[in-house]
Amino acid sequence: MDCPVCGAPEVQLAEVPYTCFRHQDFATVRPSGRLGQCRRCRLVFNALPGPEIDRNTSVFRSEEYSRSRQTGHRLKVAEFDEPVTRSFLQAELLADLVRPGPARVLDIGCFDGQLLRELARSWPAAERHGFDVNPHLASLFPAGENYRFHAGELEEVEGPFDLICLSHSLCYVKDLGRLVDQTRRLLKPGGAIFIQLPDTSLNPYSLLLCDQYSYFSAPILSLLLDHFGFQGEPVENGWFPREIVSLARVARPREAPAAEPDLMLDRGLDHLARVSHGLGRLGRGEEGLAVLGTTVNAAFVDGVLAEQVRFFVDENPGKVGTAFRGKPVVHPSRLKVSDLVVLPYGQSGLRIKERWERQYLGRFECL
Repeated sequence: MDCPVCGAPEVQLAEVPYTCFRHQDFATVRPSGRLGQCRRCRLVFNALPGPEIDRNTSVFRSEEYSRSRQTGHRLKVAEFDEPVTRSFLQAELLADLVRPGPARVLDIGCFDGQLLRELARSWPAAERHGFDVNPHLASLFPAGENYRFHAGELEEVEGPFDLICLSHSLCYVKDLGRLVDQTRRLLKPGGAIFIQLPDTSLNPYSLLLCDQYSYFSAPILSLLLDHFGFQGEPVENGWFPREIVSLARVARPREAPAAEPDLMLDRGLDHLARVSHGLGRLGRGEEGLAVLGTTVNAAFVDGVLAEQVRFFVDENPGKVGTAFRGKPVVHPSRLKVSDLVVLPYGQSGLRIKERWERQYLGRFECL
């Protein structure tokens, strides 16, 4: 198998012996997965058979996917009294990063246009264009003189744009070379590309999302940008601690840096193996468990322990009273002394455990 980006035949293949999920609702897709990592450019990519990979594209174009509320999640950060969306925080960052304000903005993978709505607060006069492969999103896209929705093929969009956004979309693009070629065509000289995506090195559970085409760490993204003639600058912020945020521009010709060894795939699979082993020991003798959250981390625990997981626990009022993977989501105030709750979030789980032990009943186990 050759690397889908640089074409190198030096690819490390790895089997993923755990339940794999789709990202919109963390439903089970298959009982196991297969990943590859290029030894030359270090990209980690989905190595499942071609027909399964192609099926992802049809899902992303479906009416069902357009109803999956990809932009609705809210975050609680210290600077704002009420929970805010990721798009709101991204617009706050971009207002400081891109000056003077852009005349034309393109959001690739725009979904319902939430990021463009938020950018209108800082740049009300800018033309705001959204592109998505899903034509059903046109009905959710904002109306107005300065908005335009594009669906179908990126080649049909006309530039140039001062700012192009790739928010949580880069890892769902099958042909990265084609995307970069089109981005270069659409970008105005001196323009910038805003990139944000999960840092798989900080949350290896992302390797279980088998509807992704590729998986990134900050060094892997940097090598990808270098490969295509761009240079990215990290955007320092305290709002997205487990994500990569970068502002990239076309770089002057220079010698490509040597690719340092990257152990993200090996370390990620080792972490999943350790947690799976810990869950096996934890599950013995327990009548039933609860799991914190409604993320891929929580889905992994459910995939390993299956019927031993009775319910999920979440403080988010938007999640309480719903179902996750067919099981109820309850507020931690409903926990009983005998309940054991698994917190599959590493070091960040320890902070939650300390707070919850003061506020709620139950026992809490961090993995």
